[in-house]
Amino acid sequence: MRPRAPRVRPRRRRARGAPPGRAVPGRDTAPRGHPGRVGRRRADRRLAAGLGGGEGVHRPGLADRGPHVHPVLPAPAGDQRPLNDPDPFPTAVDLVRADNVLEIAWEDGARTRYPGRQMRWACPCAECRGEGGSTGRLDALTELADDELRMTEVALVGQYALQIGFASGHATGIYTFRYLRQLASA
Repeated sequence: MRPRAPRVRPRRRRARGAPPGRAVPGRDTAPRGHPGRVGRRRADRRLAAGLGGGEGVHRPGLADRGPHVHPVLPAPAGDQRPLNDPDPFPTAVDLVRADNVLEIAWEDGARTRYPGRQMRWACPCAECRGEGGSTGRLDALTELADDELRMTEVALVGQYALQIGFASGHATGIYTFRYLRQLASA
């Protein structure tokens, strides 16, 4: 004869369409507002503090707007400002080391030449121009050594500037395309 099975209480069955129950009474798998958090259920703190729930902070002015303006949707295309002309972009950049000249051909057809002396004295970096109210290195000098003026490399920075390296090792200046066009006209 078989031994008797231990006394097991039958599971309570839930009604059709009712949400599933919890595995352990008093434990909740995902409390409201905290997905993935597991722990003891607590009374809703907003209710205990007397705060209403769900509406958020009232922002004055949004309710007062007319029906033609929705606070989430962008304004119609006719209401937007026209875009400014984009900065000029170079089509070719060439460093002529023998002459110590940077030549740039621009997309609008212009061609500019920048000697190394002009580029070094126009360096826009914080070391040369100063920062935080202090004067820059170039403000205190009247002459630079030849290796300070000789350009050795040029690199593209993003889609807006060039970085120029000099023989002295200085390479922290970022010359924006707009700044380079201003230097050409000066």
